[in-house]
Amino acid sequence: LNTRLTGAYVLLLEMAPAFLILWHLRGLFTLYAAGTVFARENAAHLKRIGVCLIAYPFVFLVGNSLFLLAGGADTASWFRITWVQAPILGLIVLAIAWVMEYGRDIENEKDSFI
Repeated sequence: LNTRLTGAYVLLLEMAPAFLILWHLRGLFTLYAAGTVFARENAAHLKRIGVCLIAYPFVFLVGNSLFLLAGGADTASWFRITWVQAPILGLIVLAIAWVMEYGRDIENEKDSFI
């Protein structure tokens, strides 16, 4: 019973980054639908998505370790290409968010200059 409960909690833990990414994508596309494109909120959603992508492989390894400590079988294949792809994509998304913030700052400066 202990192993099954731990497995359920580990599954929730491992799915958390994906759920958070979907949640922030929903918020981002809601802003886009409202016509808000280069706002601070858009960049914040993108940054959170990037952080979730970077955290994905580490969360999976922590979850697998907890499951092993509870007496479960080793479920990790110990190398998945997504463990490499997700952090790289996360860094790209973070860079896009920083460029978006920088562009917004330039646009605000341009609008304030007469």
